[in-house]
Amino acid sequence: MNTLPSEIQNIIFNNYWHFQFQHVLDELLFCMNLEIKIKKFLFTYCFREKLFGKEYLYYLKQFNNDIQKITKNKMLKIICDVNNLHLYYCFDINYKNNILSKVDKELKYIALYSIISSGQMRYLILSRFQELSKLKYIFY
Repeated sequence: MNTLPSEIQNIIFNNYWHFQFQHVLDELLFCMNLEIKIKKFLFTYCFREKLFGKEYLYYLKQFNNDIQKITKNKMLKIICDVNNLHLYYCFDINYKNNILSKVDKELKYIALYSIISSGQMRYLILSRFQELSKLKYIFY
């Protein structure tokens, strides 16, 4: 049986394990990076005078899809819990279904995250997401 020289095998194994290690790191940091990205967006654009303007509906849907992907992975739930991320509370299905029953399904996760991270404006944010759910069909 022909085998590769040990120098070439070392290069191949180093590249393989480097890729595997980087993949694991990316997966571990995905939740933290997403939370930072969402918080920057919310505090820069949405928690201002124009509370969740209609022009941000596209971005809110994108963030909603990202959060929904996280909630389908149980390992990421543990990562969110250990790192004390607000995304951890998006895993609560009962809260999502009871409180956000009038919010469209394409906005539920980002609405839940916004309510959790907003502080004192929780009721205003909930009512604004209910309004956005009604407007969704007009714009898209």
